[in-house]
Amino acid sequence: MGLNIVATRKFSLKDFAEGWGDCFITLRAANEAQRKGYADRLMDYQSEMDEVKATGDESKIKAFGAELDQKADAAVREFAAELIVGGKVITTNDDGTTELVNFGKDDVSTIIEVLGFAWLNELVEVATGNDRLKVRI
Repeated sequence: MGLNIVATRKFSLKDFAEGWGDCFITLRAANEAQRKGYADRLMDYQSEMDEVKATGDESKIKAFGAELDQKADAAVREFAAELIVGGKVITTNDDGTTELVNFGKDDVSTIIEVLGFAWLNELVEVATGNDRLKVRI
C-alpha cells in the first residue's frame, strides 16, 4: 500500500483587519490532482480568451473579459471551499462585543464571502505551494 499523506497548512489572517493577529484558516494542502485540475481550468479560460482576442473585436473582448473575471472568481471560491477545513476568526455578538471563535466546515461559505477574491487567491497559493516558489513570472 502506498503512502497517503494529507498535510494541512495555516493561513494567517493577521493583516485582514485590526485585532485579527490570532486569526487564521487551516486548509488542506492541495494534492497533485487538485492542483492540476485547478490549473487546467484556468488555462482553459485563458485559451477561451485567446480565441476571443484573435477576433480583434474590442467589444467582444471586453464582454468576455468580464465573464472570465466571474469565472475566475467562481473557480477560486470553489477551490478554497474544497480546501478550507477550519480556523479561528473574530465574530461580533448581538451586543456588539467581539470574540475569537473556532470555525469549521459548516462556516466555510461565510468565511469565503467575507474574505473575497484577493484573500482567497492568496489562500489558494498557500494550499498549492505556489507561495514557496523562488521565482514568479
